Amino acid sequence: MNGKGEMVAEQNNTQKDVRLNVWQTFVLGIKVLGGELSWNIVRLLRRFEIRQLEKRLAREYETLGRLQAGKMEKDEEAQEAEKELCHKQIAFLEKEIAFLEEELLGLRDSIVKHRREKWAI
Repeated sequence: MNGKGEMVAEQNNTQKDVRLNVWQTFVLGIKVLGGELSWNIVRLLRRFEIRQLEKRLAREYETLGRLQAGKMEKDEEAQEAEKELCHKQIAFLEKEIAFLEEELLGLRDSIVKHRREKWAI
């Protein structure tokens, strides 16, 4: 900060002068805080969704294990159909979990990029 109450911001290893007075810095700080709070709420909800899918995936593995061990009291044809369904559900859930985790990482980068462009910092 210099004598006039202005500061210089840097972005991505390139020198970019953004001159803000004290009030502008305060307002920008409040906006960043609000943005971070909303990001944390989105992240919390998305992680909750992923955890629910992981629990369902564990139940599918448990069901498949019981079917493989022959502990289900069903006829052979019904067990084979159930095994096939479990395999499909497991593949789907693993794919969905991976997609949501990648999307969560991409969303964070997108939010930060949008913030920088919107506020010209």
